[in-house]
This record gives sequence, C-alpha cells and structure tokens, in this order.
Amino acid sequence: MSLEPDISERIQSEFTPEDQAHVLNMLKQSRHTGRVARCIVFAAQGSLDKLSSMIELANLDPRDAIMAGEYDANRDRLRDLGSSFLIDSPEKFWISQVANQTAQRNFSLIEIKQQRVPASADDPATSILVRTAIFQGPHDRLTIENKNRTWRIVGEETRLKRFFMDRVFHHEKEFIENLGSYLTVRPNA
Repeated sequence: MSLEPDISERIQSEFTPEDQAHVLNMLKQSRHTGRVARCIVFAAQGSLDKLSSMIELANLDPRDAIMAGEYDANRDRLRDLGSSFLIDSPEKFWISQVANQTAQRNFSLIEIKQQRVPASADDPATSILVRTAIFQGPHDRLTIENKNRTWRIVGEETRLKRFFMDRVFHHEKEFIENLGSYLTVRPNA
C-alpha cells in the first residue's frame, strides 16, 4: 500500500532524515492512508513517539486521529486534511469539496491563493475576494477560481467549451458535479 505523494513530502519536511524511512514503514504497516494518515503525520509534529501513539489511536478508532489532526481542544475544526495539507485553516475550507473531488481523479492540490481586487473600474474602493486553487494532475494542471461566490475553471476556452465548462457556475454543488464529469471524460493534455 502506497502513501499519497504529499504525505511522503510532509514526512521529509517534518522528520529527521534518519527517521524518515522508519516513519514511512510505520505508516505503510498501519495501512492508514489519505485523511487519517495526514492527521497522524500532522499530529505527530515530527516525533516518532507521537507518531507511534497516533497510529495506535487510529487503529482503535480513526476518528480520534482525525480529531487530533484537524480539531482543537474546543472541537473547533482548524484544518481539513481530507485531500491535502494545504487546507490548513478555515479560510481555505472553500476548496475542500473540490479538492476531494479532484483527488479522486489523481489531481493534487499544490497551491491556494486569494486576493482582493476592485469590484469594478468605476468603484475601486469596493473590492471582491478572488480565490484560486491550482491542482497538478497526471498530465497537466488545473486552475479553479472562486470569485464572488461563483466557480469556474481557468484555462483554454476551446477545450473547456467542448465539455461545457466554459462558463461560470453559481452553485458549488453544480460546479463539483460538472467538474467530476469533466475530469472523467476530458482527454489528457
């Protein structure tokens, strides 16, 4: 059983070089992957002892590992490790469901950005929040934009038009459903 690439990368950044192979082996033997494995690695904070304790905890009940990795002592959710370590604060939860959908089709979230831009040239004092997420797939990248509560894929219009994705979606659920179909039927890069 193999771990997702972002988990292996996180292990390399969190644990000493001497411990990394052992950490990978412990996680693989535990058979935990995805969200639970991310929560275990996050909660371990680079400690082999904590990693071992978190694996034991997850073996008894994976929900306890999720609580340790994603929630604080007051049970407030601080991060969503379902498909990426990058969704590390509530301000980034906007991309969680989309990231889970794209992860099912082998796309990894590699960047999240947000910026305020003028709402119009006529009124530069009023701004809107533009959020962008970039995903790396097996053959290409996918850029998704969320602006003023609308969703769209940023990319080659001709290609997007062929799959009816050359438009703005006003409902997240509709966007996610269409995105799933698009990722399933579109040709590789």
